[in-house]
Amino acid sequence: MYGILLLKSIVVIIFVVVAHEAIHFLTAKLLTVSATIDIHNFFVPKVTYTSNTTDWKIILITISPTIALILCGYIIPPKSYMLSLLKIMCYLNVTNLIPLTGDGEVLLLALLNMIFRKKS
Repeated sequence: MYGILLLKSIVVIIFVVVAHEAIHFLTAKLLTVSATIDIHNFFVPKVTYTSNTTDWKIILITISPTIALILCGYIIPPKSYMLSLLKIMCYLNVTNLIPLTGDGEVLLLALLNMIFRKKS
């Protein structure tokens, strides 16, 4: 029983990670930024895109999965363990904006670029 529960939990976590990266990819494509999906360490997808784009596009690409998944987490009803876990995983995407993560680092650098270019 616990083995099935653990397997279902892993599937939910992988689903949220894939959805997160897919939202990065779709946002980049919508903003006409060249993006590719690479698979790293044990089936973990990672979206890379060209860095010769504007800072505001980089910011939108970076924050779009966090906003979308938090909104999804808000509308998911916590009727079962799996849905509750999915809801929590969606909410935990806010931690991706901390500058210690890849998304947070990109967001911070884009914001700093915008601030210091305005002063120059």
